[in-house]
Amino acid sequence: MFEAVFDGNLFKIPEISQSAHITYNFWHQALGHLAPSSKDKAIKPYSDTDIPAKPKDFICSSCVKSKMTRKSRPSTSGNDRNKLDLLHSDLNGPFPVPSYGNSLYYITLIDDATSVAWVRFMKQNQRLLR
Repeated sequence: MFEAVFDGNLFKIPEISQSAHITYNFWHQALGHLAPSSKDKAIKPYSDTDIPAKPKDFICSSCVKSKMTRKSRPSTSGNDRNKLDLLHSDLNGPFPVPSYGNSLYYITLIDDATSVAWVRFMKQNQRLLR
């Protein structure tokens, strides 16, 4: 922001020689969380830009969170599993508009050992377990 001063004829904007954004953190965020090793390459076309060096104790919490990993869930398929020993299924529907084959439901079946998946369409909900 700035304040223009009226001198009787014109509005004049006073010249400010200090920069408000001189912290490494500001430029790190403004440049899209750029890696410190890429900073010089990014500012090369701008000869009047002076970005301070990265402080030794600088830690960006956004960068830390984006690089976090999590352990995969343990696999339920072991060496002792054979094809079709364990199936995962899901029944979906009814849908308000029937498919081209007049189906209102579909069921998915996934083989745990091979990860092969099947999708079957159903015209009505046939409860197998009562």
